[in-house]
Amino acid sequence: MEFNNQYLTYDEYKSLGGTLGEMPFNILEFKCRKIVDNLTFNRLTNLDTQKQEVKMCIYDMMNISSKYEQISNKQAQGVASESTDGYSVSYGSISTEQDKARIVELESCVSDYLADCYLQDGTPYMYCGVSSC
Repeated sequence: MEFNNQYLTYDEYKSLGGTLGEMPFNILEFKCRKIVDNLTFNRLTNLDTQKQEVKMCIYDMMNISSKYEQISNKQAQGVASESTDGYSVSYGSISTEQDKARIVELESCVSDYLADCYLQDGTPYMYCGVSSC
């Protein structure tokens, strides 16, 4: 499977210190790109090049997503918490609160990086047609 039109390439990701393999990177970059596309109303999909803010946004979004994925993977195994003093293990499931927190953190990341970015015609990346979205 080919991944085209990436906002952050694998080589750029590695140069920033990324540690994922190429295929996990491609999948995660695609997911993060779709969130950015949704929040920018697909304004970035036809740009020939991406600004540094977009690349850094995707990089940070990937780190956020990886963090929550690690939490989810541990909980999917049934372990919610562990203690080595006196051996205590609590079991749980993936929390909708954690999923909501992940979404809020990802959307906040996009807003932090792209709120002051504009297309060549002066349209803000995140402009939604009213004074505040």
